[in-house]
Amino acid sequence: MTPDAKSSDETVLSQLRSMSERNLTTSVVIPILKKMGGRLVSYSHGSEEKGKDVIYVAPDFYETSALSVCQVKNQPITGRASDPNCAIALVNQMLQCTQREVLNPETNCKERPRSVALWTTFPLTDAHTSDMTSLLETCRAQRCTIVGPTRIIELLAKHLPSTYDKLAFHKEGYTRALAVYINLHREAEAFDLAQRRNLTEFYVNIGFSQGIELPAGENTLDPA
Repeated sequence: MTPDAKSSDETVLSQLRSMSERNLTTSVVIPILKKMGGRLVSYSHGSEEKGKDVIYVAPDFYETSALSVCQVKNQPITGRASDPNCAIALVNQMLQCTQREVLNPETNCKERPRSVALWTTFPLTDAHTSDMTSLLETCRAQRCTIVGPTRIIELLAKHLPSTYDKLAFHKEGYTRALAVYINLHREAEAFDLAQRRNLTEFYVNIGFSQGIELPAGENTLDPA
């Protein structure tokens, strides 16, 4: 990973963590699930959701529709048993989801989910799980998956590149945004950004929408 790519990932993760869990779910998680083949996706967060923020059906390995659910967390995970975001509480909540029947939106029948996922923008660390070996093995056997921050960034960049770019270049200057974007696409050499250039020399068609206005009378782009 290049320094600019790493910096962009860190910026995106910071922007994701600044969102409410509802916004993160509806504007990031659900669109990704749909891009990955999820159908009949519904947002079910509320007082009665019991750990199932999203319900959907998705094809399994044999392309058979499988009822799936996921929960979304956007708060730091702790090891304190009294904390609602305690690691053991979150893992137990996933296991409980595997046992609770929900309405399958495709069949309109109540059934247990075939898979459960926890999407979290904060990592589940070894320190959090030091006494949870048996519990985590049970999770794996029950087809529970933890989608952590690194994987979320990867899925966002792959399936929602325009959203990734918007978050990566949030409040960046025009020069910095252009340099990072081009470097990420390995086209920096062609633009020769190290030289002072007149903006009229550029023809850029890369889905760029920074909305930056240069001061009146200025039409040059200085290197960062």
